[in-house]
Amino acid sequence: MVERHEKVAILYICTGKYVAFWEDFYKSFEKNFLKKSHVEYFVFTDADSLYGEKEYDNIHRIEQGNLGWPGNTLFRFRMFVSIKERLADFDYLFFLNANTVCTEQVTEEEFLPVEEDLLVVQHPGYYHSFVWRMPYERRKISSARIPRGKGKDYVYGAVNGGKATAFLEMARKLDEEIGQDYEKGVIAKWHDESHLNHYVWV
Repeated sequence: MVERHEKVAILYICTGKYVAFWEDFYKSFEKNFLKKSHVEYFVFTDADSLYGEKEYDNIHRIEQGNLGWPGNTLFRFRMFVSIKERLADFDYLFFLNANTVCTEQVTEEEFLPVEEDLLVVQHPGYYHSFVWRMPYERRKISSARIPRGKGKDYVYGAVNGGKATAFLEMARKLDEEIGQDYEKGVIAKWHDESHLNHYVWV
């Protein structure tokens, strides 16, 4: 069995009203998530203060303006890339949606990828669904395009991560493609989730 003493960074976005979710998120993850590892939280927010940031040294507040909809989700990988130097020393990086809570113990052996570089989660709404039902971006004008009839599993944008080097490379690539599309006036059907699905598919 692999000895587990990894450094894990959680990437969390709570601009605008989403800051209300932060306290429950933090408390639940501190209680139940990867108890053998050193976990730190990088919180992108426009809030003036965060629960626990003065009391706990594993909380890092990153000033981030509220980009509205769909900017806050569409440009999340740009946020992550903006602090890549601070993240490079971690073994694993994970993004989780603001309204997530960790209600049961999650162990390193269960969660951290060892043989694979990245972790993605199948979308519960399309689990074991037909490919034609999956809401991939099908338009040729988007770099997130998956041609009709292609694809296999539809993954959830709310939870993803993996080994730091692999995740940062994915974030760099997706930020580049999203930015190129945006300059052409193109926004993928399900924003960053569409681009994530294309990256996994390719």
